Amino acid sequence: MRKKKIALAYGITGGYVDILANVLIGLKHKSKKFWNDIIVFHEGITEEQKKHLNKIVECKFIELKARDFLKNVPRVQLELYSVATFFRFESFSLLDDYEKVIWSDVDVLYQKDISELTKFGDKTGYAATYASEPYIVENNFFELINEYNMFIPMINAGLFVISDKLKNYKEIQKWCYESTIKYGSKLRWLDQAILNIMVQKFNIEIEPIDLNKFHCHPTVKEYRKNACIIHAHGLRKFWNDLEFQQLFPEWYKNHNEWLKLYPHQPTKLIYDYLPLVSVVMSVYERYDFLVEAVESILKQTYKNLELIIVVEKSDNQKKINKVLEELNNKKIKIINNTEKLGFSNSLNVGIKASKGKYIARMDDDDISLPTRIEKQVQFMENNLEIGICDTNAEFFMYGRGLWYYTNPTSEELKALLLVTNPICHPSVMMRKSMLDEYKLKYNPDYFSEDYELWSRSIAYFPIAHIDEVLLKYRASKKNVTSIEANDSKIQTSIKKTIKHQFKDYLDLDFNDNEIELLQRRINIIDKVACRDSAIKLQKQTYKRIIQKNKECKIYNQEFIEQLFPINEKYQKKSAGTKKSRIKNVIKRILKPIYTPIYNAIERRVYGIVANQCNSINYRLDLIQNQLETINNYEKKNMRRKITQKGKNHGEK
Repeated sequence: MRKKKIALAYGITGGYVDILANVLIGLKHKSKKFWNDIIVFHEGITEEQKKHLNKIVECKFIELKARDFLKNVPRVQLELYSVATFFRFESFSLLDDYEKVIWSDVDVLYQKDISELTKFGDKTGYAATYASEPYIVENNFFELINEYNMFIPMINAGLFVISDKLKNYKEIQKWCYESTIKYGSKLRWLDQAILNIMVQKFNIEIEPIDLNKFHCHPTVKEYRKNACIIHAHGLRKFWNDLEFQQLFPEWYKNHNEWLKLYPHQPTKLIYDYLPLVSVVMSVYERYDFLVEAVESILKQTYKNLELIIVVEKSDNQKKINKVLEELNNKKIKIINNTEKLGFSNSLNVGIKASKGKYIARMDDDDISLPTRIEKQVQFMENNLEIGICDTNAEFFMYGRGLWYYTNPTSEELKALLLVTNPICHPSVMMRKSMLDEYKLKYNPDYFSEDYELWSRSIAYFPIAHIDEVLLKYRASKKNVTSIEANDSKIQTSIKKTIKHQFKDYLDLDFNDNEIELLQRRINIIDKVACRDSAIKLQKQTYKRIIQKNKECKIYNQEFIEQLFPINEKYQKKSAGTKKSRIKNVIKRILKPIYTPIYNAIERRVYGIVANQCNSINYRLDLIQNQLETINNYEKKNMRRKITQKGKNHGEK
């Protein structure tokens, strides 16, 4: 049987029917027919939906369900990935019936004729776009695969052209499934990872397709206007992003055309494709800045979220409820405590009530920048091993400066948690499934409840940092951490957390003096009279930590030796300049602590100076007035004397 020339191939699950329809409408309007058949691999498209899709252009539907792949991949991978992940591998089987197959993802907008793609694939049998810098093959994996070159440019899996020039295409398809099993847990982006090492395995020379013409991301300003295909790879899609809605009205025009052709309730068109985020906030008595804080969440570019506000039992509970109800927003869910639970337990109540894939923290006086949730979700979706991430923050109101670090790695954060809290609590996002799996929640026995939670979390998963300011942190006089009466409670809680970490992870028991010398919140060394003795004890403590970690291998040894310097090379590094990364990290970690103190002292000094200046100026004014009064008196007296003298002279 003679093969047909060209097949266009797509793959979707049932929830993406509206998105496929949009692609088919764009194809119909922008390209004259250059294909023999359009093949749609799918799971869950109904007969009614097929009928209406065929009204746009004729398609052939191939249904594949999870059970069809059980002979090729383990059940656990089918639970981790959508069935659609394997549709790309299935496109190789189409070469039995077609000379050439053009695979395209459906999160695209066809702006112009795409028939030029038929020219690719004739030389080597495989054509694709190379990802833009800095993306490399390694980005698709959780760890390096030594059999392959992981540091060469990455090819995209969203668009490729294959032809029967690949004589061993059946072997290639079989190998793709076998490698999926072989490398299982090492695969970050399964299909793209396999295709990138597949071309190395079979020594396939890639025919490059113009990235900017046929795989242009919507954010690439210089090329998007003239690109044939706009591909919204990543989390931001045409159907969930307000900016893209404005930039690409044609996508919405196509969508409305589909709704006229097939009147129905669109399947979760705007925002709902993205994972739900539950933003958890606890409010006690204050509500001065509550509206500003809440609105910063409601105005996020990321829309699929709920805001759970736990209102603590207090005299202001009714007033707070009234403020929130006046905002009249369905995303706000209010939980009123019937008794005073405290901050930690209130957060636990909010997390328990949350329905989101991710939990984002927010305080009632801070401000989340508009893209905060969107960027954190994208980071978490791209880094499946991360359980918690935080961001940089900018102080405002009575403080200034930034809460930021030199972009520490997860391993560095893990070690830093031994001596300080480098995580900005109101900026964190947490993966709820991991909190549930490891039964992690806030412990009310600790005043620094966030620090204690992070210290337990690192036993189960990495914590990461996003090196970007995404939160404005209000330094007000009502902050719990800024109230002097709480300072002792905070310090005691921090030392308790430090102590249990050394015991739990390194099996080291430290006494109170040793813990004081280890903690980095307050510089004890500069306060003690027995300085030499304190330094000696500190170094002895450092040596125990370094030696114990060599045995246990819990933390990165090099970073531990930098964090607890006893060797001359690390002491020299910490003494001078930019050579010591750890010094810069710790310095920036401590900056949020000393900046408000410095600002307070600065304001006080300025206040004293200003008062003294005002006092001096006031006194100078008094003296000046007195001098003028005396001067005027003397002048009048002088004139009176001269006048009197003249009169006397006349009488004579």
